[in-house]
Amino acid sequence: MVRAAPGERARSIRVGPAVGRRRVGILLFDHVKTLDFVGPGEVFVEANQRVDDGYELVLLSVDGQDVTTSMGVRIGVHTAVADSGHFDTVIVPGSEQAPRVLRGMRSSVRSPISPPELEE
Repeated sequence: MVRAAPGERARSIRVGPAVGRRRVGILLFDHVKTLDFVGPGEVFVEANQRVDDGYELVLLSVDGQDVTTSMGVRIGVHTAVADSGHFDTVIVPGSEQAPRVLRGMRSSVRSPISPPELEE
């Protein structure tokens, strides 16, 4: 958004080429910290209000089942990791359980990189 002079309307400008809608997956699991996935998700929702193509948010779990947060709140997900398709970005929220979950699903996820904490 470009700041407008007094009495003028602000206008949007696009920086860089149009790339189409981007898919963002948020991996949820039992005991996930609510703030660690809600906050980032809201950032993409706000961004969608300001850009043309925007972001598609997809909530994932390893098995496609609902998860229960560290606060005991049950969260429904859209799909299982194995059935989710391609993502431009995947967010793994915080929790003491995150490293265990990631190690457990390592064989089902294709990635060109492997975080050091997952190396054996």
